[in-house]
Amino acid sequence: MAVDEADRTDPDVRATARVRAFEQRQRRTRTAAGVLLGGAAAVSPFLAAPLTGEPGATVGAVVGALLLAGCAAAVWPWAWSTQERSHHELTAIWAQARGATATSVPWDRYAAWAGADGHHVELLLLRLAAATDDPSPLSTEVVRRLDPDDVARAASAMEQLRERATAMETRAREQHVEALSAAERRAHEEALRHVDAAADEHHRQADEQMRRELAAEEAAERQAQAAAVARALRRR
Repeated sequence: MAVDEADRTDPDVRATARVRAFEQRQRRTRTAAGVLLGGAAAVSPFLAAPLTGEPGATVGAVVGALLLAGCAAAVWPWAWSTQERSHHELTAIWAQARGATATSVPWDRYAAWAGADGHHVELLLLRLAAATDDPSPLSTEVVRRLDPDDVARAASAMEQLRERATAMETRAREQHVEALSAAERRAHEEALRHVDAAADEHHRQADEQMRRELAAEEAAERQAQAAAVARALRRR
């Protein structure tokens, strides 16, 4: 169904249109690539020998054709899985909710979104995780379900959700900055400990060297004194 121009003012309509356009563009691109690779795989065994003048080239062309056929099968369009479609839909929604702020940052980010679920309005909290093991870094949480007749209450709740999303992202950014500062302090303290340890070791070695030198001087003096006493006794 075509999207009316008037509906383009609705971010949800724009997000849906973006997903549809991306899916169609991906399908066209993959179809064209698959057809080209498949065509090359079909004709290469018959053209190899005439083009190269070597009868044995057909064998190599057959192997190459099998590889091309495998590549064609790999790039051929497939139906999105539920998780893949959900990721693309959330990506499109995030782009509408955050616009130019969709660049990657090292902390979690949040946005507010509103959707319709049957006869109710759902207020959703979008989260873009900085690091996750999930297939998609984007996730949603249904915060509230409201009656569509209570427009004023829904508008107030949406504003509160936007403020909550902003506060959560601000806190996530502050925690990241605090973690970086703590890491820098630990690194600085560790460097100071290494410097102090090196200085202590230098002083220890210097003290040992001084004690050895003093002991050597004392031993030499005692030897000299003993020799002098012995000479004096022999002269008597």
